[in-house]
Formats: sequence, structure tokens, C-alpha cells
Amino acid sequence: MEKKVSARPPLRWDLQRLKKDPEKAFFLLSGFWFLFMVLGGFADSFYFSESLTPTPLYIKIHGVSYSFWVLLYLVQTGFVATGNTSWHRKLGQITLVVLLVLWASGYYIVLYKAAQGANSLPDTGRNLFEIGMGIVLVVLAFIQRRKPYVHKRLMLAGMVLLTIAAVPRIILSFWNLEINVWAYYGFHLGPLAALVVFDVLYFKSWKWLSTVLLLGIFVIEFFRLPGKFFASDFGSKILEGLVGLF
Repeated sequence: MEKKVSARPPLRWDLQRLKKDPEKAFFLLSGFWFLFMVLGGFADSFYFSESLTPTPLYIKIHGVSYSFWVLLYLVQTGFVATGNTSWHRKLGQITLVVLLVLWASGYYIVLYKAAQGANSLPDTGRNLFEIGMGIVLVVLAFIQRRKPYVHKRLMLAGMVLLTIAAVPRIILSFWNLEINVWAYYGFHLGPLAALVVFDVLYFKSWKWLSTVLLLGIFVIEFFRLPGKFFASDFGSKILEGLVGLF
């Protein structure tokens, strides 16, 4: 009798690869960092909420898709780190579907809150930009999936933007610290800053991509460029039109 050939090789957990290739270990650790950020930031308000008010369906959809995305990033970095690249490629096929749900539910929440008067237009615009730019970076990473160096760094930058909502929450609820600029940017841009340092040490030369991603996001966030754009006449009209749909 002929033996059936498996479509995919069985999962293997070759942890020795982490010692041989520090880059794989770095991105796996980044997956645990983002999971820690999300669990710590949304523990009280979503995962272990003791509120007597039922959580609206649209928040549940966003929370589940958001959680699944963060877990997906961790699992994918784990697959690569342990040599399960065929499983990594297979699981990557659902990336765009999860992103679509994440984008739609995220935009719905931001625009709905603005329509209810819970957020100002500049803050609403900034939130929309962060979600949208994070999605764009992940899509670019998916397009560049055959170029591992570019793929990994675009994906990490996308995660930095897509998990930004957890930053102030984890600072306030987990450590009960005041929000200050250094704490905020430390938690927010820490993974990208660590990546810049890692690239210099790992490749023994300055790598432009991680540096550009770090500086680009920092400049945009520090000078609040999205908020300023959406506070302008043109930007506010765009936002008013979107909020008017609700």
C-alpha cells in the first residue's frame, strides 16, 4: 500500500534555531510584548470586566478580532522561529480577512464615539489615521512577504500602530502611573527603538528601514500631524461627513 503524503510537514519545535538566529528570537519576543500590552491594557475594560452594563456587540466583534490579530502575530513569529515556515505561510492566508474585520470594527467604534460626542474631531482623525496606517503597513508587509527582512519590519511597525490604544491604558491601569510623554513613547515606540538597536548589532551596520519607520511614526505622533490635518477646514469636512453617517 502506498503511504499518503501529508500536504504539510508536521509541526516541529526546534528551539535550537532561536540560539542560532537571534533575529527570530527578537521577533518572537516582540510577539509576547504585544500580547502583554494588550492583555494588560484591556484586562479591566474587556477581558475581565466587572461592569454590570452588557458589552455592545460591535465592541465584542472588535475586541475578539483585535485579540485574534495579536495572537496571530505571536503564533506566526513562533512558527518562523521554530522552523515551521509552511504553517506560517498557510496561516498567513487568513491575514487579510482578519485585517478587514479589524479595520471595519475599529473605524466603526471611533466614528460612533465621535457621533455620540465622546471624542473631538482631531482625536477622532488621529485614531482613524493610526488604525488606517497600521493596516497599510501590514498590507505592505503581506505584499513583501517574499522579502523576509522587509516583511518582518513592516509587520512590526504595523503592530506598533495597531496596539497603540493599549498604551495609555496599561500605563494607567497596570502601573497606575501618570501619562507622561516619556512613558507613552517608551511603551508605544519601544519595540521599534529596540529593532533599530538590534539591526545595528545584528547586521553590524546601520539599516535604514527600521530607522525610517521609527522616525516616521515618532514625527507624525509627536507633532500630532493627523490631528492638525483633521482640525483644518478640509480635514474637518471629511470627518464631519464620515461622522454624519452615524
